[in-house]
Amino acid sequence: VDPTKMRGGQLQDAGIINFLDGAFVDSTRSMGFKNVDTYCVAPITYGDKPNSDIAYDFWAVGKGCCSGKQADFHCKYFNTPHANGGVRVLADEDRSHYRLAVQQAEATYKIEATHPLFFEWVPDADQKVSDIWHDGFMEFVAAVCCQLVFQVFLVVSASIFFAKLGYF
Repeated sequence: VDPTKMRGGQLQDAGIINFLDGAFVDSTRSMGFKNVDTYCVAPITYGDKPNSDIAYDFWAVGKGCCSGKQADFHCKYFNTPHANGGVRVLADEDRSHYRLAVQQAEATYKIEATHPLFFEWVPDADQKVSDIWHDGFMEFVAAVCCQLVFQVFLVVSASIFFAKLGYF
């Protein structure tokens, strides 16, 4: 995806995006919004020169990785040379804070973000999704094992109880 040509409205349902090689996080136009945590945003763009004629609808985001001042974005992988993947931020409670940070960036840098989409900037979006699936599966296995142990405990306890009552 070329972030300078595509619009956020065209990709509202995107979960992961692989941007063009050479796309980068423009930390010179970053901004932070503080509300307990600091919500940090920086536009994802492509090309050598900043362009004020385009809509900046793709934003790299993170919490606590900027000071809340201008041009101070240092979230994970922001300056990794070959990183060009974005994994959509799913936390509803964070999106409104990121949107406020984008509005501050729009006012400060005189840029436009019509339909901003928020992404965690990663070197390999597909690998990140695989990691999320793996972590979820491991949590599922742990929950099943805990439930099994609990059920065995209940059966043993019930067996002992009924044995003492003389039912066995």
